[in-house]
Amino acid sequence: MEIKPKYIFQANSYNRVQHEFSTKQDLYKFIHSFNFRCLYDSDGNAIPGLMTHGFNDNQFKIGARIVFEIDGYEIKSSIIWGPKYYVGRSAWVSNNIFHVEMPVVKSRILYGNARYSEFIKIYKNGDMAFDPVRMRQVYPPCNGHLSELTRFTQQIEKQKYNLEKGK
Repeated sequence: MEIKPKYIFQANSYNRVQHEFSTKQDLYKFIHSFNFRCLYDSDGNAIPGLMTHGFNDNQFKIGARIVFEIDGYEIKSSIIWGPKYYVGRSAWVSNNIFHVEMPVVKSRILYGNARYSEFIKIYKNGDMAFDPVRMRQVYPPCNGHLSELTRFTQQIEKQKYNLEKGK
C-alpha cells in the first residue's frame, strides 16, 4: 500500500478552477504563477482577453486529500479544506473593517497593466490575505511564525507519516 498526499488549489474566477498537485512545491509554484485577474473557463483554462473586475474573484483556498494505492487501485479520501485567502499585497483591520489591497485591471484597454485597489468588508475571525508575488501571508502577520498555508501542508505531511507508521 502506497500513501500519497494530493494538494488542491481552488479559486472561483467566473468558473471554479481546481487543480491537484503531488507535492507542495508544485502547489507553491502554481499559486505564484496563477493569474488572479484572468477569467477561466469550466475546464480551468484562461479565457484570452477576459479579465476580472470583481474583488470576489481574488480569493483561493487550499485543500488536501490522501490517496491510497492498493494493488493498483487508487482510493481517495474526501478533501480536507485548509486556509482560505484573499489575494493582495497588504491587508489590515481597523474598527472591525478588513482592508485588502487587491490587484485589479487598470482599464479595458490596458489589460496587462495591474494596479491595486482597496477591497473593504466587515472583518470575520479567520479572514486572511496572501501575496502570491512574494509568496507570503500578509494578514494576519506571521511575525516569525509559520503561515497558515505552511502549517496546513506540514499537518498533511504529518498525517501521511502517521498513516505509514501505522501500516
